[in-house]
Amino acid sequence: MAWLVRRLCSRFQLPRDQWLAGAISVALPTLLLDPFSSAFFPVVFPNMAPSVAGVFGGWMLWCCAGALLGVTEFRQRQP
Repeated sequence: MAWLVRRLCSRFQLPRDQWLAGAISVALPTLLLDPFSSAFFPVVFPNMAPSVAGVFGGWMLWCCAGALLGVTEFRQRQP
């Protein structure tokens, strides 16, 4: 997700100072809908075991975190 969001931001020629807003725009639907899909997991995903709802929610949060970290500039330490 980090690579994907960086690629989207550069492809749509967003200025670097707007990359965080772009990443939030990509992650926000997941963050808003994920609690409902986890709460009603057997209804939304009837072919999957209900016991994997927590793992599903965890992976969604990791993906959103990766998207946000992908657009963050890491400054290198100078010796």
